[in-house]
Amino acid sequence: QPVSIVVAGHDVTADGGSEGLVTQAANVGESVTYTFVANEPGTYLYHSLDGANPGLHQEMGLLGALIVRPTGYDAASNRIAYGDGTPYDQEFLYLLSEADPDVHIEMERGHYNHFTQSDRFATIYFVNGRVFPDLFQTDFNTLFPHQPYSSLAMAHPGDQVLVREINAGHDSHPFHHHGENLRFIAKDGRLLTSVTRPDGSPDPTAVPDLGRSDNTLNSAPKQITDMIWTWSGKDLN
Repeated sequence: QPVSIVVAGHDVTADGGSEGLVTQAANVGESVTYTFVANEPGTYLYHSLDGANPGLHQEMGLLGALIVRPTGYDAASNRIAYGDGTPYDQEFLYLLSEADPDVHIEMERGHYNHFTQSDRFATIYFVNGRVFPDLFQTDFNTLFPHQPYSSLAMAHPGDQVLVREINAGHDSHPFHHHGENLRFIAKDGRLLTSVTRPDGSPDPTAVPDLGRSDNTLNSAPKQITDMIWTWSGKDLN
């Protein structure tokens, strides 16, 4: 089937392939080159969105995460998510997705043209491609060569922890962060700030004064949320 790449939040130019639903798509034996300028720091999702069943492409894993670092970012001395108003010490990415095993069985049998979204009912939910209890195994664990990243957020007392959470699936993912309230600082790659540039866009150097604190994220499909929390260990003896 034709496949493509769209990068939410970016103006992408496509060259080659064939005309698709929203961009140039690559049919079997074709190639497309996608070009864009990553001039807005933040967390982004990219995925296939062409062919007869673009939802099927995402079910089969044609998606991924993209992080754009701001000007002035330095991993050793100046860890900032969007600008000087969003410093952090530790960083974790949670890519949320889900699967309907029956769909994958049908694809294995070659029934590519029989899939519709109404047939799909997800029963397995993933964080970074893993399910519990494998979420807490270490990064690059040899047991999971295709799911290299764990979902265990580790920090020292007093650290500011940045969590980039992407719902890459078709279903909602209410996600509860036990023991911590997180301050939402950005949505879909845009800082939650009242300070704007002359063109009206959010100023990424500002403080996220429009963010709020919560311990549960009601994550809608394709929604991206950046959050920061500070762990103190208070009352844990």
